[in-house]
Amino acid sequence: MHLAACTRNLGDDSMKQIARNLTDPFDGCLKDKKYVLVDRDSNFSSGFRTALKNAGVESVRLPAKSPNLNSHLESYHQSIKSVYWFD
Repeated sequence: MHLAACTRNLGDDSMKQIARNLTDPFDGCLKDKKYVLVDRDSNFSSGFRTALKNAGVESVRLPAKSPNLNSHLESYHQSIKSVYWFD
């Protein structure tokens, strides 16, 4: 698991930069990986997926309305939010 960013609103440019960081040939956590699973959040835009594809990483989108496939991640996400977001 790699926490790439922790913010409420990420724009397309930010997400493309995150994709480039993740696939950095020297120290990106997706270096030498072929696939990454993503849910259907709008942050995973076509620009983000294209940046991954350009680096040779295929983004596999989870089926819609399938919370059982990413329940552990959602639980972790809620924990992170409770620690870092104070409202």
